[in-house]
Amino acid sequence: MARGAITTEETVVRAIEALIALGSQPTVRGIRAQLGGGSPNVIARHLATWKRGAADVATGEPPPVRTDAALIKDLAGLIDGMVRTQVNGLQAKWEAKIAELQRLLLIEQREVERWKGVVAEAHMLRDEERVARIRAEREAAVLAERLASLKKAPATRSKPRS
Repeated sequence: MARGAITTEETVVRAIEALIALGSQPTVRGIRAQLGGGSPNVIARHLATWKRGAADVATGEPPPVRTDAALIKDLAGLIDGMVRTQVNGLQAKWEAKIAELQRLLLIEQREVERWKGVVAEAHMLRDEERVARIRAEREAAVLAERLASLKKAPATRSKPRS
């Protein structure tokens, strides 16, 4: 028989499908003949995998999951690394956002303090204006009283001499 026939899982499955299309039952010999050679052990392994998959399809069950401990450990490490990268990236973004918000808060607090000063000055000016107005009203009242008393007082002025 010819050696060197490519016996990958894909070529074995194609040979199985060809045999089934011809109405034959897939066997190691039949597949080997279809491929024109190949290792019977490799063909048997791929045939067994195909049969498990066909049985799973017939029963509606998913194919078995490989649970190699080293594979699981590698995947866990990979997932952990990806999660840490994502978390670190998000943490850096949030820390930058927090720093920006703290900076803006400080600016706003300074502005509030400035406005408090403006308001305090406005109150002080208002109070000074009230005091000045009250003083002016009192002085006006005193002057009005004087004027009224002067109008009521007899004319004590000397008449011009001729």
